[in-house]
Amino acid sequence: MRSSGVTTLVLLAVLGAAVRAQKQNQAPARDWQRFHVGAAVGESSWNPDLSEFGLSARLWAEPLESGTARKVFAGFRPVRAVGVEIQYVDFGEADTRLWGGRRSGSDVLGERQAASADAWVLAALLYIPEPSPSIDVYGKVGVADLNESFTGVAYEASCQPICSYSNFETTLTKVTPRLTSASARFKAGRAVGVRLEYEAIDRADGDDMAIFSVGLAFER
Repeated sequence: MRSSGVTTLVLLAVLGAAVRAQKQNQAPARDWQRFHVGAAVGESSWNPDLSEFGLSARLWAEPLESGTARKVFAGFRPVRAVGVEIQYVDFGEADTRLWGGRRSGSDVLGERQAASADAWVLAALLYIPEPSPSIDVYGKVGVADLNESFTGVAYEASCQPICSYSNFETTLTKVTPRLTSASARFKAGRAVGVRLEYEAIDRADGDDMAIFSVGLAFER
């Protein structure tokens, strides 16, 4: 009986050692960041459809240049493949000026116009399974509360001796534009990630509002 008990203890010790060795040899399950908060800068691109503002293309035909965009964001990733994020995006200002000559085919002597836009965005983040703990590839789908503003003045040659002018200042708010994104995250430190993101807001009318940005996020 004593010999049998000793044998049992030896077998249990061997089995325990084997289980511990197996656990040590197994690769640890990948851990992903649950929370992130950060900021980004980038280049924005959009060409407002001025008919949405009730403006005549006869006066406002010059294209607007792109602006410098900034954004801040915070997100939560409860499971490996899905997360949620809220962000505020300032698309910057775009402007153009035309002075010193009549525009071809028009009676406009000159114009000055400027547009700006910002948006609050709520998005779901959908991650592609990736074995490396240092890289995440993901897309975003969501909705945006988009605000666009336009100001401008156009000088016309329709009267003599003093030219008349048209002056506009107006704002549009759109609550349900759709957002899509293709993005990647690269781990840069123990609690820091670099994010490259291309995002586009579908404005329904006119060109999409797009931003390509590079950002840093603190993760845990």
